[in-house]
Amino acid sequence: MTILPTVFDVGARYGPHPSWSRLFDKGLCKIHAFEPETEEFEWLEHRYRDNDRYTINNVGLGDSDTIRSLNIQCHKGQSSFMLPNLDSNWFKVVRPNDCITTGRQESVQIIRAEEYIQSGLRQGLIETPPHFLKTDTEGYDLKVMMGFGEFLSSLFAIRTEVLFSSTYQGGDGFADIHRFMIDNGFRLANLDYDGCGNAQSFLADPRSSHGIINSCEALYIQEDNFYDNLTLEQLLIFLSFLFCNSLADYAANILERRADEIAIMASSRNDLLLFIEYEFLVYSKRFENFSEWHYSRCRNLYRSIFGQEFPVMHEFYRHLNTLGDSPCK
Repeated sequence: MTILPTVFDVGARYGPHPSWSRLFDKGLCKIHAFEPETEEFEWLEHRYRDNDRYTINNVGLGDSDTIRSLNIQCHKGQSSFMLPNLDSNWFKVVRPNDCITTGRQESVQIIRAEEYIQSGLRQGLIETPPHFLKTDTEGYDLKVMMGFGEFLSSLFAIRTEVLFSSTYQGGDGFADIHRFMIDNGFRLANLDYDGCGNAQSFLADPRSSHGIINSCEALYIQEDNFYDNLTLEQLLIFLSFLFCNSLADYAANILERRADEIAIMASSRNDLLLFIEYEFLVYSKRFENFSEWHYSRCRNLYRSIFGQEFPVMHEFYRHLNTLGDSPCK
């Protein structure tokens, strides 16, 4: 049986993160979600009640077992264990209405991810330690990561919110998180934002870069030697992640490095490999009218792994549809 990518989604408001939606919608991803705010937890619990690949927990994750007060803001997406800094650029200039407090607090149980994973493995509730972490907790993300303990080093990648200004009182900023990640063997792959910051007035030119970047999501990955030592099954999990997280070029690099090994598995019609084949075809197609050298390189790599010619003209879209109708749909 195929081991599916397992994601810990901390601060699960709205459900699976867009970077996982293609895999999750095809049933190729398992999510353990953590949402401490009661109303949001109940909404998620109801929405995914019939999906055995989505587990929702009404607790928070942190660096110690404790009880903390969650400050509920009018915009619940800004609710935090920290108090908003009303003098920050984000709350003073960009989103002043978001920091209006409801005056309501919820007492939230905080647990460590390490203990949750150990308990889940013992009870058979978790098949494997998580491969990926997504955390978006309004200034509490560093404490979430610290709570992974022995399992931090086995994570394939981490997507985390990072704050570039003092948005929350006592919240950890980008420098704190980046130092922690570097010290623990991770490297920054990219900052996920559209190239513009937060507009400071109505005079922000929508046709060019503007504004001040107060926060965004940062993607951290391990060093190359970590992925070189993955088993083939683990490697497919990581490759699927790369194609879903704007790192298709790095996926192509790994496909080239381990093409001979992956080719052996290609005949088995592994669901994750079918997904990777689909994503690689779509990515490669972009080079068709850009550079014959690049496009030829893609076609050669495709042939060496999948043992067939790169589909062209109408055959390309027919083959995509065939893959789309595969068991992984």
